[in-house]
Amino acid sequence: MQNDEELFWQEMRDVTPMARASRVRSTAGERSRDASLQERRAAAVTEKAKDDSLLSDRDDIEGLDPWYVLDFKRPGVQNGVFRKLKQGRYEVEAVLDLHRMTVEVARREIDAFIKDSQVLGLRSVMVVHGK
Repeated sequence: MQNDEELFWQEMRDVTPMARASRVRSTAGERSRDASLQERRAAAVTEKAKDDSLLSDRDDIEGLDPWYVLDFKRPGVQNGVFRKLKQGRYEVEAVLDLHRMTVEVARREIDAFIKDSQVLGLRSVMVVHGK
């Protein structure tokens, strides 16, 4: 019995490659393509800057009751550490007060505050918000 490669070459022995058509490079519309390319690059950079934010602008998220308690614990965080954090038993290393800020300014400030806190290695920070 013949192997697959021999069978393949038997079937392909009378096949001839297709002739390639010559390609012509057109310079018509090159300026408009360059302008379009620059616009797309600028848009990509702008969109990238938007994606760097830690906060979202989603309008489809439903609001919660003001008394609803939100909490989140990453896997690996000990229950005792999480409980002490919720009880405020760790020293707060930095505070950001959002009172009298517009939503846009507050978003920028929170984003910068969290990034700066990570760079400085702060482990317990507080964001004061609402009334």
